[in-house]
Amino acid sequence: MTVQPFSDPITGGGILVQPEIRSPDFVHLVSGWRLGADGTLEAQSIIVPPGSGGTTVFVQGTPPVANNTGDIWFNSASGFEASQWDGSAWVPFQYGTSAIASGSITAALIAANTITAAQIAAGTITAAKLAAGIVVAGIVDATTITGARIINDGTSGEYLAYSGTPAAGNLIASVSPVSGTDSFGNAYLAGVTAYGSALHLFAELAGGDLSLGSQNASSKITNVAVIQLIDALLNGIAPELRLTSPLTSAGAGSSLILSGESADGSQPATWALSPGGTAAGGVHALAATPSGAPPAGAETWHSLGTLAGYTVTVGRYKLTPENEVVIDIQVTAGGANASSVSFSNTMPAAYQTLVARNAPLSTTRNVTGADPWPRLFVAAGVVSVIQAANTTATLGTNVRLPLD
Repeated sequence: MTVQPFSDPITGGGILVQPEIRSPDFVHLVSGWRLGADGTLEAQSIIVPPGSGGTTVFVQGTPPVANNTGDIWFNSASGFEASQWDGSAWVPFQYGTSAIASGSITAALIAANTITAAQIAAGTITAAKLAAGIVVAGIVDATTITGARIINDGTSGEYLAYSGTPAAGNLIASVSPVSGTDSFGNAYLAGVTAYGSALHLFAELAGGDLSLGSQNASSKITNVAVIQLIDALLNGIAPELRLTSPLTSAGAGSSLILSGESADGSQPATWALSPGGTAAGGVHALAATPSGAPPAGAETWHSLGTLAGYTVTVGRYKLTPENEVVIDIQVTAGGANASSVSFSNTMPAAYQTLVARNAPLSTTRNVTGADPWPRLFVAAGVVSVIQAANTTATLGTNVRLPLD
């Protein structure tokens, strides 16, 4: 039997025998049409006659002339963006959610800054839709962060609080595991710290110690004041509450002062420890002295006068409501003093103790074993300074002596 070739070189028995047929102007994704034997069809537009109720699909780089409402246009000049004719204009064509396979839209397919708050319905992004660890500081832009727990970990993270808009000079508090400097030039300390912007003072809580100091470059404070609670397990002795006054530059003294008053405010008092006025400092007794507004019946200070061989910085006395005489002195020997010298003024009988009294004096001089310790001697209203002769030292005390 002889097989006769098809009389039609394109189709045979209704079947396309060529791999494909195409229009003379066919250019892939640009113009013309192509029909493949595998069932594929590419055309720049499929025209449905106007008024037929059908939908025409256009694929081209310029807006086509629509035939019917509902026609579809894929803009080949703009990534095949889909639009639909609404009867008067081409409007964006939106696919339904069922037309998008799960996981098919990834970050690489979304242009930067194309999804903004206007495209996100209120309440649609909840904690359940966010993967753990993806919300970081650079993503949060709000005036309030509310939550049951805020965790700051690592060795350099910090919380910084400012008085008003963050800027140099208005940092008022910080929480940080290490010290550092913020982007505005404000230095912050390790631990939990509050700052006083006017005088650059700070209170720092770190390692269980409360430190008080100044960040002012011109301050005389060279090291902070510290309040410490010492555990017996650490030093082998009884627990201590230790107060340390600030260290200062050479020639500048610092004091440790405790103040208190009675419940009705009529008896304010101050307990003070202060150096002798030189860099060397000295040993000081702790004594309570009235301070603030004097109670009814209290008097002002009286002068003890001069002291031969000494420069008198302070030399005074007065009565207290507790029937005591307070003697407050600070004197400096210039190297030509006698071993016992009395102030030029004698205290009146109302200020004299029943018996002679002695009180130790602080001194800036190293006292050897053979030297007598400097002391204040009070008898019959005469106040005398007793120490080794011809010395150079600053002596001082503030002592209360009962009169009964």
